[in-house]
Amino acid sequence: MFGLVALRGVSIILASGDQGPGMSCQSNDGTNSTKFLPAFPAGCPYMTVVGATERNDPERAMNFSSGGFSEYWPRPAWQEAAVSRYLDAHGDRWKGYYNRAGRGFPDVSAQGIGYPFFNHGGNASGGGTSASAPLFASMIAVINDSRMKRGKPPLGFLNPWLYLGASRAFTESEGCKGTSFSGAKAPVIPGAGWDAVEGWDPVTGLGTPLFDELQELAMG
Repeated sequence: MFGLVALRGVSIILASGDQGPGMSCQSNDGTNSTKFLPAFPAGCPYMTVVGATERNDPERAMNFSSGGFSEYWPRPAWQEAAVSRYLDAHGDRWKGYYNRAGRGFPDVSAQGIGYPFFNHGGNASGGGTSASAPLFASMIAVINDSRMKRGKPPLGFLNPWLYLGASRAFTESEGCKGTSFSGAKAPVIPGAGWDAVEGWDPVTGLGTPLFDELQELAMG
């Protein structure tokens, strides 16, 4: 269904979640193996999944920003090169706790802290990936508006374009070790968390968008 919606020119943008690599769980294959429980449906390849960052000098990943590798969907061809580079360098650390062949997420990230809002008659602030995803979605909405004014179609399904044609329009965020929030009925995995590194990673994806460059690529 999500794939059909994407084919109709709709970009589906989703928050990655705020539980690091996911709560630990036990597999249902009879072995009761302890594994990461990646956020669902963030592993769906037809959605563009957004993680969260903080600060700006330097910008870095937020330690609770969710990411990982889907247990349901295999890794699509359009992200194979980017994700394989990460796994070749960092994948052995948590070997056995995740699906190495699964679709990796998030795809991108954006600032996820310090959003002011008005709630029940008063000012407040909040954040998380539920804030960073709408921020990225608003950028895509502005870009689509510009495209349509020039007679171009909306971008629609974003992911192949992001990985294969627009990755240079993102700035990388490093220097963060993700945190796992455990609450499921399974043993805690000590020190569990993905690292934000150069290139794609399962905390910030390709990085945070440089809007002017992203728009220029989209209008070309």
